[in-house]
Amino acid sequence: MARLRVDKISWADIVRGAKAMEKMSMAEKEISLCRTFVKNILGGIVFGIHALTFAKMIR
Repeated sequence: MARLRVDKISWADIVRGAKAMEKMSMAEKEISLCRTFVKNILGGIVFGIHALTFAKMIR
């Protein structure tokens, strides 16, 4: 059930983002896409580091 709720929230965010993107110009779209891309990469790196340190702690 919790997973379904998360999916619904993410879909709502995607739809909202898509509607906002339609109003923006091409340059703004590219900038916002780059920002989200960088955020996702940084988040993934941070998550990976935390996961590694956590795995070491368990051992």
